[in-house]
Amino acid sequence: MTERLFLQVFRFYFRKKLHIFKFRVSGTGNTETQTKTGGISHMRGRNFLICGLTGWCMEILFTSTGSFLKQDKRLIGRTSVWMFPIYGTAAVIAPLYHSIKNLPALLRGCIYSVGIFSFEYISGTFLKRHGMCPWDYSHAKTNIDGVIRLDYAPLWMAAGLLFERILIRCNTSESP
Repeated sequence: MTERLFLQVFRFYFRKKLHIFKFRVSGTGNTETQTKTGGISHMRGRNFLICGLTGWCMEILFTSTGSFLKQDKRLIGRTSVWMFPIYGTAAVIAPLYHSIKNLPALLRGCIYSVGIFSFEYISGTFLKRHGMCPWDYSHAKTNIDGVIRLDYAPLWMAAGLLFERILIRCNTSESP
């Protein structure tokens, strides 16, 4: 069931959007203008790429802190190609933000954290079932099925708020 849900989410997001990699970097930056001119699919593709790349960078920085704590001066960070589309789906934060922007940041962060946990569980279960999951939290006390760690909630809240700030600044001229 989770496999089917995972595929439905990807099909929904990418339905008739296979041209997302031909996005325009130069744009007005104004969501209203992009909607009127049909640039919304370009904006979705751009948001997906921004979130995918941001997620990769965050993960490399986060995993390199492990090297730092082990006093490994090489500061090697790691990620997986599979993580790009997973982080890319954080692009749903942009339209969600417009519905919840009047809520306090802490509550928005909690909402983002629940969404990230949900998608991490769905994608992790799917990837694990096919022997492709790049993470395994089985050793952690607060893990659920080895694919999510509840003690990461504050990190996911912060990541969600960071994605929010980046996406809003990239798509509008107003600040969140």
